[in-house]
Amino acid sequence: GDARTIGIDRSGDDRAWAVIAEGMAAHVLTDITAAIARTRRHKLPGEVERVRQATRLVEDGLLKVADQFAPGMTELDMAAIITAGMVAGGAVPRFVSVTSGPRSALADAYATARRVVPGDLIRIDAGCIYQGYASDMARTFVFGTPDAGQARCHAAIRAGIEYELDVIRDGLDVADLFNETVRVVRENGIPSYRRQHVGHGIGLGGGYDMPVLSPHTTDSIEAGMCLCVETPYYRIGWGGMMIEDTILVTRDGYDPITTIPRDLICVG
Repeated sequence: GDARTIGIDRSGDDRAWAVIAEGMAAHVLTDITAAIARTRRHKLPGEVERVRQATRLVEDGLLKVADQFAPGMTELDMAAIITAGMVAGGAVPRFVSVTSGPRSALADAYATARRVVPGDLIRIDAGCIYQGYASDMARTFVFGTPDAGQARCHAAIRAGIEYELDVIRDGLDVADLFNETVRVVRENGIPSYRRQHVGHGIGLGGGYDMPVLSPHTTDSIEAGMCLCVETPYYRIGWGGMMIEDTILVTRDGYDPITTIPRDLICVG
């Protein structure tokens, strides 16, 4: 008989499976989606360096926005600064979500021609693909001086992500990490804080790697994982803010891949 086997990763869509299946006997095809996901959990040094370079290009873009910011800028102006740096650095922009004022409460929204005004929160969540590997990080800006509510909420989400980073290590239970991170944000200034997850694996471009840091994930953190850890906060009509870092998990903690400060960045 025919002993050939073709493994297909079906995590994106089923087009490859469907095309190959047209000319193959059903027993020749094997679904290897779960096996590929398990393999991608841990990163080799070369993979880590590509994630690190993709992250550095986003960091550079955020720092350029802070340096070049001027009254009258639009969300698109800031997105253009970040995107240009990605391309100049040899990367392909993956997403550049620049939202301001009330729009900053809209997760993963595109930048628009809206001009920022004093008092606006500006939430920037961006990533690119460098030699096949992705970045994903975020920081929050404020045009002028933050008011008491903005400062309190940012302090709360910063407390949450810094707790998350303080406790991450090999063997940590994912659901426990989620629950405790949410608790810390609530206790530090946002009692109503809710999230679906507080991070995810990252690596090859095109989607999350395992694990997603959610309360429903029955998994443990493992050394060698690249993770994005995050504590976004969105309130419709008020705005949104976000801190997201990328790390490499080690046996006793983590190696930072994102390196810029987690401050609420005042511009203008």
